[in-house]
Amino acid sequence: CPGKLRWHMIGHLQSNKAKKAGRFDMIHSVDSAALVSRLDEAARASNKTVEFLVQVDLAGEATKHGAQEDEVAGVFEAARSLTGVRPVGLMLLPPFFDDPEAVRPFFRRLSELRQRLLHGAAVHLLQRLLHALQGILELLVLDALHDLAHLLELLLQLVLERLALGRLLEALAHLVRGVVHLLGHGLL
Repeated sequence: CPGKLRWHMIGHLQSNKAKKAGRFDMIHSVDSAALVSRLDEAARASNKTVEFLVQVDLAGEATKHGAQEDEVAGVFEAARSLTGVRPVGLMLLPPFFDDPEAVRPFFRRLSELRQRLLHGAAVHLLQRLLHALQGILELLVLDALHDLAHLLELLLQLVLERLALGRLLEALAHLVRGVVHLLGHGLL
């Protein structure tokens, strides 16, 4: 078998079994923030990162598990700062119907949920980026102000030197005019 085998766990994962699930590479049925935390502990104890799919319950069937639609974002949020787990997508077990077309609305809702989550994640990422850029911008403005203050000091020094040189030249010209005047009157 080429490459490394990857072990996937398919089926409901109970919280009390999460310690054993840390051995898997991928869990297909995470349905709560509490389970994400337990799975993270188990994965870190096994020195690995476990990928997982959030199982979503859109049909409300008593025989199936999954996070409710309004809980899904919280499951992703719970994983955001953890190092032993990484959410990679959504999973759905739709109800059984004789007509396969009857399941299409469930997958459409799952796709719409995915788009809302992606939009929310993008907005969150942009907010974090803007916050970081604001800090960088503040530093750049402070550096620019410092550089501007230094340039103004140099400019002021140059102006003062020119003024001093100008006064010296005026005095020298005055002296030369005086000498020329004295020479012109034969006093020198």
